[in-house]
Amino acid sequence: MRILCIKLSWALLIYLCYSSASKIEPRATQPGQGDLCYFYRHRSAVAGEKLYFMGGFYTIEGGSTNENEQQLFRVDLSSSFAVNGILPASSVVTSPAPPNSNWKGAGAFFVDDTDTILYSYGGFERDYEPQNSMAMYNTTSQSWSTVTVSGGNLNQGDREESMYTSSLGTDLSLSFIQGGYTSAMGPSAWLESASATNLTGMITFNSSDASNLSWTNSTKFSNAPETMGAKMQFVRYGRSGVLIAFGGFNTLYNETFRAMSQIMVYDIASTTW
Repeated sequence: MRILCIKLSWALLIYLCYSSASKIEPRATQPGQGDLCYFYRHRSAVAGEKLYFMGGFYTIEGGSTNENEQQLFRVDLSSSFAVNGILPASSVVTSPAPPNSNWKGAGAFFVDDTDTILYSYGGFERDYEPQNSMAMYNTTSQSWSTVTVSGGNLNQGDREESMYTSSLGTDLSLSFIQGGYTSAMGPSAWLESASATNLTGMITFNSSDASNLSWTNSTKFSNAPETMGAKMQFVRYGRSGVLIAFGGFNTLYNETFRAMSQIMVYDIASTTW
């Protein structure tokens, strides 16, 4: 039995299992529908007791095998569902994702302080210029739209292996993303891709005013950690909260894992690591 898992944050792991010894008989399915065997390199977030994920590669019983799906997936975390096998289609709701949501790439989801809005950041394929806009999904109306963000063209790259988080449980309505690389990677590619470029700086996205969204790229840190594949979590501690990060690689082409004893802490109020 091979154990596979999807990653939401270091605080939440949902395990999906499948048997490599048993044969799955093919059957016709609609795009994105069918029992989920496994998926990876996706973006995910929890909003309103529901888990949302999109992007990356999916293997679906009777459907896709390690392919992209132009779908937004949703799992109701307030309902019971099995976690000791394949995630059944009956537990997953899908809806089409628009092209500007960059549904193929890894990317990130930012969540606002109302716990109802998802902003789709990154996920670009190669050769896309940085933009000052993002796709936005309203979980209440279940509708997509496009929003413009002041502060420059900071929406860029695939952002695979980035660490990101939002200030859930507060009225700050801030989201953060750091690290990762620019180019979208195929299912057989990994860190050795010569076309991948490590991204620097901390993007801070402010969605406290829905009519005046803004972001900044803080590159002033002299001691900012270079991260690949690390995980970051917002914690309500101190004046404005802190970000706790750990794990992953040190840099893009350095395959040395960062020691798990090395915990990186970012203080939001003083903007310092």
